[in-house]
Amino acid sequence: MAGWMLLLMLCVGIGPVAASTKGDRVEIGPDGVRVESGDRDSVDIHIDKKAYGRGGWIEVDDHGDALVRVFGDIHVPRGKRVTDDVVAVCGSVTVDGEVDGDVVAVLGSVHLRDGAEVQGEVVSVGGVVDQADGAVIQGQTVSVGFLPTSWGVPALPFTLGAIAAGWIAAVFAGWIFALAFPHRLARIANTASRRTGASFLLGVASVPGFVALVVLMFVTVVGIPLAFLLPFAYIILVYAGFLAGTYVLGSKLVGRGRGLVWPIVAGSLLVTVFFLAGALLFVTPGMTRPIALFSVLLGCLLVAALTAIGTGAFLLSRFGTLPKDVITHPETAPPVESAMPASPPIA
Repeated sequence: MAGWMLLLMLCVGIGPVAASTKGDRVEIGPDGVRVESGDRDSVDIHIDKKAYGRGGWIEVDDHGDALVRVFGDIHVPRGKRVTDDVVAVCGSVTVDGEVDGDVVAVLGSVHLRDGAEVQGEVVSVGGVVDQADGAVIQGQTVSVGFLPTSWGVPALPFTLGAIAAGWIAAVFAGWIFALAFPHRLARIANTASRRTGASFLLGVASVPGFVALVVLMFVTVVGIPLAFLLPFAYIILVYAGFLAGTYVLGSKLVGRGRGLVWPIVAGSLLVTVFFLAGALLFVTPGMTRPIALFSVLLGCLLVAALTAIGTGAFLLSRFGTLPKDVITHPETAPPVESAMPASPPIA
């Protein structure tokens, strides 16, 4: 109850009130709150009456020491000097003044305006370091960005365009594959649906198996020419496996009777949505950035799972030649199993 009363007095701006507990002194007045603890430094909490009216904020002034904020941006205004580090987690940092320590933004960018000065290092993880011509950085600059802003193009439009181009390429490749090898696609999808676990394990095991095979070919010397061609063949195999995996996923979404191409369109579109959501949410500061990373992570996991299952099914079906009783046509539904009559014995 005492805590709620203190908060109420803080918000309504009641005249100076003092309270002391075990040597600590708390003063609440129109200018804010001051907490003094013996010989230790005091902490001032200033309330901006214009800011806290609707969903406002409380700025803690610790006399220029380190500034740390989670799920929010930090701004060091012109004329202010921070004697320690400035760290923003899931937020960006904008510096117009001076910082004696390091400036770090995790899942955010660092913007150094004209006249800003940083004595330490400037680090941006998941963003970019934007340094004006008049800004001074005494230490090193480290930028580990997820978006290609350093290429001189707008990050979000470029990323959205790249994601859309990847989806169109997958649909086009799936259309070519379904048009050229409809029966093989049906058999691979049938194998992936029937033997999902085995397909996944074989797809994962194909990676070290591929590496071992390449090394073996180099050791034998005779197989060196094939060792150079094997990576290209494996990439084609893996991509075909991904298309087969998205075909199976799309068949679950659109149902049967949609042909061979529409399931690939639906399955690849579902995967693309995770990356589109991640790109759109990442540009918004605050809680949306962890959600954006989580969305991208789910998309990557989905791509990896579909690729492993499809690659394993590709190998289990012997490149789409088994089982023989699965036939389909481009205008029919996903894999249709038909029991083919056995040939009469030849006398």
